[in-house]
Amino acid sequence: MLDSDFGGRESDTVTAAASLVKPLKHGGTVTRTTDSHRLFIALVPPQDALDALAGLIEELARALPRGAMRITPPENLHLTLHFLGDVRTDRVGNAAQAIDAACVGCAAFAVETAALGCFPSHERPRIAWIGLRDPLAVIELQRALGHELRERDFELERRSFSAHWTLARAERRATPRQLGRAGDIVAAFDRRAHPDVGFRVDRVTLVESELRRGGPLYRPLHVSRLAGERANDPPRTRG
Repeated sequence: MLDSDFGGRESDTVTAAASLVKPLKHGGTVTRTTDSHRLFIALVPPQDALDALAGLIEELARALPRGAMRITPPENLHLTLHFLGDVRTDRVGNAAQAIDAACVGCAAFAVETAALGCFPSHERPRIAWIGLRDPLAVIELQRALGHELRERDFELERRSFSAHWTLARAERRATPRQLGRAGDIVAAFDRRAHPDVGFRVDRVTLVESELRRGGPLYRPLHVSRLAGERANDPPRTRG
């Protein structure tokens, strides 16, 4: 569930977060409402890519066993680069400044979706995901962000980074049989032809996540543009 135009809008000014943030110099932001904020840093697909992925997500939702997995609404799709967890209000501006610093050294680039899969396995799926055909540029960006965040004393997750968009998560009450069947369905989707969705990545978003019973509420707090351009053109969506 979104509190604003979380994905697909061509704007650096996150108007829906205006009541939560105030600007700092050099484009940074800092929140001013609560003592801490649950934050992550993400790549948000543009609207045309979200529209292209929506059909796949809807078809997957129809195919999965009822009660097995909770589908990610297409408008909530994002690729998490770093999960920061609970961040004090007076540190949110530091996170935004870290993103700005990392983006200065990274050029915009093109990505294209590829395989579907499950974490940790198709036999015991907790997450159904769609990955990237060539994630090298995303990995480089994630590492640059990690460097800038550590320079500002942020503690980061130690697990290895895997570039993916989460399509669905296991329901808490799902049985092993339901989840095994769901894993089989995701594997079947991966084996068949499905659209390859390509788009240009030219910005990074700092997002606040508020956990709610009906699903998380996302608020974009800060957007940083990647500096420069790469020579390659973004791939086109193919059916």
